[in-house]
Amino acid sequence: MTISKKHYIKFAEILKKEFEDAYIVDELCKENQKATAIIANIYWRLTDYFESENPDFNRDVFEKATTINYEQLKKDINNWR
Repeated sequence: MTISKKHYIKFAEILKKEFEDAYIVDELCKENQKATAIIANIYWRLTDYFESENPDFNRDVFEKATTINYEQLKKDINNWR
């Protein structure tokens, strides 16, 4: 099976949500800030794989699709508290 654009989009959606969830966990559980780093490692391994499998894969576009607004998320977390 080849990976199509719709697959890359879905992977980006999943990773973005996981980055958000991991950041929330890390902010709420200050003593165990490992979740974001784990998701980041998965992200880097996937982007390396996608790039190796598809010469047209655009890492910059994928990065933009997975980037979250950490400042806004931190404000949201503080408002929940």
